Amino acid sequence: MIEAQYIDYVSVLMGKQTVPVGPLVQECGSREEDVHIMEWLGKKEPGSVVLVSFRSDLFISKEDMEEIAMGLELSKICFIWAVGFQGGYNTALLEGFSKRFEKRGLMVQRWVPKAKILSHSSIGGFVSHCGWNSTLEGIINGVPIIAMPIKNDQPFNAKVVTELLKSQIR
Repeated sequence: MIEAQYIDYVSVLMGKQTVPVGPLVQECGSREEDVHIMEWLGKKEPGSVVLVSFRSDLFISKEDMEEIAMGLELSKICFIWAVGFQGGYNTALLEGFSKRFEKRGLMVQRWVPKAKILSHSSIGGFVSHCGWNSTLEGIINGVPIIAMPIKNDQPFNAKVVTELLKSQIR
């Protein structure tokens, strides 16, 4: 529980016992265009796939995209990369990359049902920008998060993820 160390303090401040109810994450409904993703995941071994996903409106540089692509290539792991709409430079890079790794990689250039994907048994890791919703979705599903914060609250959220992991290791 992320807030465990603060609950007693909040109870004192409020003058009454405070009981955490846990994070509130909305379940995704099924959409026709998501069937392919879930079928693809269903063919993979438990814990064998990494989800790489950033906000669809969070543009990463061409260099960062190339580094992520190279990392996925060198890792030899199965992955889903929700690319979003990164601007004109992504098309050639992604088409070439997608064709080389279509058996072990799935690249999607649209919104994906992150919470649904992260709850699938084949997901073993999550490369995330650490926006709060993404962070909660990873934590709720018990998926290890590889933090790649970019702006706003993301560096703080990445620190929360790191501290949570440290407390679980001890």
